[in-house]
Amino acid sequence: MDYGPLFAAMRERKWVLLPHAIRVEGEVAKANLFQVSDGYVIPVVMGGSAPSAKVTISSIAEIHEGKAIHCELLYPGDTEWKEFGFSKGSNSITVTVPLQRGCAMIKLRSE
Repeated sequence: MDYGPLFAAMRERKWVLLPHAIRVEGEVAKANLFQVSDGYVIPVVMGGSAPSAKVTISSIAEIHEGKAIHCELLYPGDTEWKEFGFSKGSNSITVTVPLQRGCAMIKLRSE
């Protein structure tokens, strides 16, 4: 039951298969980038005992177009997304996400 909302966030997902679209610094966890109806979701998993993971997302159109982007996090056992800060470069977004139970779900959406 704790992981249900995380899986629900990935409904009707399309895997983003662009080169270098996502990277986890130091490979402390694994991550994938999926497009969903209201933006993108990034499951960050297999973090073990790492307290956080630095995830860089690039190559998505909304970043290159300079759109305003909002970042939210969801953890196992949570039912509500929480606003979260990030760093924005000219071609990328970097989120240093705290991990709980070795994972987190990141959602990016633009206006």
